Amino acid sequence: MLDSENILLEDETHCSIMAVAYLTKGRRMFRFCIITLVVFPILTFLFSGSSFAFDADDLQYWNTESASYKINKDWKIKAEEELRFSEHARGLYYEHTDLGLTYSGLAKWFDVGVNYRLIYEDKGEKRKHENRPHINATLKYSPGNLNLSNRSRMEFRNKQDSDDAWRYRNKSIAKFSYNLMKNLKASPYIANESFLDFDEEEYSRNRLYSGVDFKIFKNFGIDVYYLWEANYIESKDSWKSYNIIGTKAKLSF
Repeated sequence: MLDSENILLEDETHCSIMAVAYLTKGRRMFRFCIITLVVFPILTFLFSGSSFAFDADDLQYWNTESASYKINKDWKIKAEEELRFSEHARGLYYEHTDLGLTYSGLAKWFDVGVNYRLIYEDKGEKRKHENRPHINATLKYSPGNLNLSNRSRMEFRNKQDSDDAWRYRNKSIAKFSYNLMKNLKASPYIANESFLDFDEEEYSRNRLYSGVDFKIFKNFGIDVYYLWEANYIESKDSWKSYNIIGTKAKLSF
């Protein structure tokens, strides 16, 4: 009888040790993801070696509408339309249409996709277009209600009256989800996106986001966010920043 009690006690102790080790590993993984997906890109931008004289300009408003359809458990298609207004939100200067196909069957923590984007943007007194196919690879990690992701994008820029160019973009998101009401889920988030121009071999743009994603119905959500964008002006060797308010309406089927 005593031997049985000792064996039971040893098993309970072993289980407790394993549980503590698992929780410790989970905390370490969480800290690692926060540093990798959020902190590191921001620090990389801040200490990239350029002269940071920021010139604040224009308040802008960006409006995005998208619809996605899940073909099956692995494939999804998405269409997106975005309009951007400048001059303190008074004038339309940019619009794009983006069509994409995403595959999630390789692993639950990894998505890969291919997209095509058609852009019209005011350049001086002319409106010019750009064809921009791009491929995307996204890493995902979701401990509890926290959702972390890191998306790498490679895009080819076929620009009107300008040389073709390649650009790399990396966007990290940390989002926390909780239920406000029975049918209303809120997901506050922060994000950082860095842009690297291959031709110039330099960071050309950075975006910092802070927003809330609302899931209102099963197939409909709204995202409201503030975006601070900094663009590198090579001729002045300085950065010019923009304050942007954005909204996104999202349908999913």
